[in-house]
Amino acid sequence: MGSLNPAKLRPVAEVFGAWWPDTAVEGVAVPGGVPEQPLGEAQTREGA
Repeated sequence: MGSLNPAKLRPVAEVFGAWWPDTAVEGVAVPGGVPEQPLGEAQTREGA
């Protein structure tokens, strides 16, 4: 699932940047099929 959430993108950019300094990480908005804040295990699994 893609994300535009800076709290998710920043760590990915830091890790990839440590190994591949010229790498760019870009967030992507995609439909998850669940609310932004899923409720319960079923929605969490479906959104994953």
